[in-house]
Amino acid sequence: MTRGALMAVYSKGDPIRDPASGDIIGSTETKLGLIRVSDVAARMSKATPVTAFSMTPPVGSIVRLASAEDAKALDKAAGRK
Repeated sequence: MTRGALMAVYSKGDPIRDPASGDIIGSTETKLGLIRVSDVAARMSKATPVTAFSMTPPVGSIVRLASAEDAKALDKAAGRK
């Protein structure tokens, strides 16, 4: 994790099951918004929202490095190329 990293926050949805085994192999996800990492410590990081969130992220939300498309859309919204 690095300071300034753009991250996407997702809520976890319904389980996806393997039709043959019935095992849960993943879950659906809904993107809630984007955050930018402001501080990095040994066991945690702090971030600030850079987009409006569709809802408050619930406990257990998933945070991943934002995609190139997310970064491009954020730059476009901010009036940058």
